[in-house]
Amino acid sequence: MLTLHVSNRTENLLHHLALLLREDRQADIFAPELFLIQSQGMERMVAQSLTDEFRSFCNFRFFLPLDFLGFVADKLGLGISPDGYQRQILTWWLDELLRDLSGEPYQPLRYYLSGENAELKRFQLARRLANIFDQYQLMRSEMLGKWEKGEAVIAHPAECWQMDLWRRLSRQPKGETHRGELFRQVIGRLNRGDDLAKFLPKRIAAIGLHTMPPLFLEYLNRLAQHMDVHLLMLSPCRHYWGDVESRRTELKRMVRQPQASETMAVLHHPLLAALGQQGRDFQNMLLNNVETFIDSDSYDDPLADGEYAAATLLQRIQADLLDDIMPEPMVPNQPQNQAQNQAPGDDSVQVVSCHSKLREIGVLKDHLLRLLHQDSSLELRDIIVMAPDIQEYAALIPAVFTDIQHSIADRSMRRRNSVISAFLAFLDLFSGRFGWSEVLDLLRQPAVFPQFGLTATDLDTLQQWVIGAGIRWGLSGAQRGEEGVPGFTEGSWRAGLERLLMGYAIDADEFVDGVLPFTDIEGKGAQPLGGLCRFLELIEEARGDFHQARMLGDWSAVLLHHVQQLFGDSDEQQLLELQTILAEPAESIGQFHTGAVSFAVIREWLNLSAKESRSSSGFLRGQLTFCSMLPMRSIP
Repeated sequence: MLTLHVSNRTENLLHHLALLLREDRQADIFAPELFLIQSQGMERMVAQSLTDEFRSFCNFRFFLPLDFLGFVADKLGLGISPDGYQRQILTWWLDELLRDLSGEPYQPLRYYLSGENAELKRFQLARRLANIFDQYQLMRSEMLGKWEKGEAVIAHPAECWQMDLWRRLSRQPKGETHRGELFRQVIGRLNRGDDLAKFLPKRIAAIGLHTMPPLFLEYLNRLAQHMDVHLLMLSPCRHYWGDVESRRTELKRMVRQPQASETMAVLHHPLLAALGQQGRDFQNMLLNNVETFIDSDSYDDPLADGEYAAATLLQRIQADLLDDIMPEPMVPNQPQNQAQNQAPGDDSVQVVSCHSKLREIGVLKDHLLRLLHQDSSLELRDIIVMAPDIQEYAALIPAVFTDIQHSIADRSMRRRNSVISAFLAFLDLFSGRFGWSEVLDLLRQPAVFPQFGLTATDLDTLQQWVIGAGIRWGLSGAQRGEEGVPGFTEGSWRAGLERLLMGYAIDADEFVDGVLPFTDIEGKGAQPLGGLCRFLELIEEARGDFHQARMLGDWSAVLLHHVQQLFGDSDEQQLLELQTILAEPAESIGQFHTGAVSFAVIREWLNLSAKESRSSSGFLRGQLTFCSMLPMRSIP
């Protein structure tokens, strides 16, 4: 049976969940409790809440939606996997297929991929197409099924080459299928089976799913015929609001149907109309597609113990949303003197204008300290700070909140992992001019300079030597010549190092074998000078390795070698994360891509992977939490 639990407070949903687990215990005490979530933050919040409720909570499993699909397919013995259609694999597979664009349908792609940087453009196109095909699997699975049969659906010029690409992709070995087809097969198996309960767990509770594809909802509906499925959903309004229109949609309707609009005018809360489209559509989809369900709701009225006039501004907004009431100041023909104003001392909603991001963080800290001083029961773990993109503030937060325990979530790997950031900077050197400041900036990275026997004081000394030796840009005259500029050696790293080494060996102010010694180096300068030479040798070696195209598996080996040379065993956890990424082409992707790949493509792949992969590891860790504004952020 499918049970729908709805509330306007996350705490109420968690209470429903705890009550369910307490009153309806499983017959098998070793059977794990299953939860369906959409983010690591919700996983942590559910686990913490149930631990507080039961004092001890263990033997549970959290699934992301697609992981749960594979779990059920395995329980039903279907023996198929959608792993071959993951977005990362699709990217490289499409890059391989886009190398052969013979045929009339591919004329637009041949034109786009002509000219300079064709390999890089091909990879970028493959990545965009992988994202599109990834969405097609869930949102347009029926269209993919017709494409595999050679049937066009929308008769658009772009459909011809997309359909042909997908048909080439769909020639998978036996046992592999895309996720949309796997959904269909699982749904078909659930429809045919009369006694599948013995293969499936007793129940699963889904919490924090703010939306889902219609195919996944159909899958849960069919699954509920064989096991208990509990959907715990947040909704700001306790009435049906699936027919609420945004102001733009309402104006368009009034233009098309002016007479009907006069009789259909209904006042709704503007926030439901403007910002509630996703929840509204999900509510309609749920009511239209689910055949039978039990509705269990528990809404908290913020004005249950007080009057509207005496409530704070935030309580009024919540109360108006709960009952879908137009706020009084916005009601047409309402005298302005009757509008409810924010009471003096009401700081429930504040808008502060600051001249910089640093000032925003400073004002925020003062406000939080004031709240903590006024309310002794308020703790840091009860406070969450959200921004549209928290990465824009990530460098400023530690500087301002240095004396307050805090954690920052939703940062990309490049922002939160110093080893990955340094390695990407290392790769970026080979697309530039090897300027002295760029090279020394990389050497200054905390994860890099200890590997070459250097200290922070040595770095300042090295900078003085580099500037004094006249080093400006370019590794050598030969490297400059390969870049299409005159191959002179003056001002290059090789010429500068010759001056530094000659100055250490000979204390002279005149040319020796055509080299003018740099005489500011004394006996103790041998170690930092040796570290700089070893660092430049590594760059020269890497430049030779990166100069030729390689297979994906070979790139993994080459990059891992240079990671070891550059970082050694600096930070095991961060280094392991980088090594896991670099090993991926050899372990899981290489079988789908057999062509040689240039360094520019590999660098683009690694940059995009580090940029897109975000972690919620800093979310709800018992400290003041900073995070981005994402749907269903599991806010109490």
